[in-house]
Amino acid sequence: MDSLDIIPDPKQKSEHDPEFYRYHFVQNFEMPNNFDWGLAIPTDTEVPKHLLEIFVRFFKLDYLWRFGGRCIFMSNLLRRILRLHGYEAHTRQVILTYEHDTEDWGFQMGSPNNTFGADQLDVHMVVVCEGWILDFTVLPVLWGRQGMRAPLAFIAKDDIEGKFQMQNFGDYGRATWVPRRPRNDYVKHWTMENRDEEKQIAKEYFKIYRMARHDARRDLT
Repeated sequence: MDSLDIIPDPKQKSEHDPEFYRYHFVQNFEMPNNFDWGLAIPTDTEVPKHLLEIFVRFFKLDYLWRFGGRCIFMSNLLRRILRLHGYEAHTRQVILTYEHDTEDWGFQMGSPNNTFGADQLDVHMVVVCEGWILDFTVLPVLWGRQGMRAPLAFIAKDDIEGKFQMQNFGDYGRATWVPRRPRNDYVKHWTMENRDEEKQIAKEYFKIYRMARHDARRDLT
């Protein structure tokens, strides 16, 4: 089986399933090859399977392509969906530093010192979920510039010790996420202005998937 077919295609749900049906998380989910998906994961630790499946769902629903250039919107949407599934999740403004020695790529995103013209600040936001960082919005700066050799997204370990050392993603290079200080408070305005759209997309998502954790008893949901 091709690794791109590891979960049902949500776009075909309405053709095969009753209106009330919602997909559970896949039992014993496995991602055979994260490179098929453009997902960078650490080489030294195993990523929880339900987070891998969340990424695959966002991939198959085209969210990466639709919202991959809107880090604030994507992060707020992902946080909302994870919380409704029952996970503890919050957003974090960060400075992302990325290096790829073999390809000689490198950049920094989210620094308060970076500007893009008059009154435009460099802001980058991710979601932190139970010890993991989910960064689904590097498409414009990595994949969009370097092509398929670069990742679409990262799932990385959250550095609870505050050392913020580079994490190794193998052929996808190295990266670290340092909390941004001070935070850009204008993010609150962007969040408020886009909240209705965020809620609408989350509503569409939960027309396909059950509002339950991966470890929920299936006879109760």
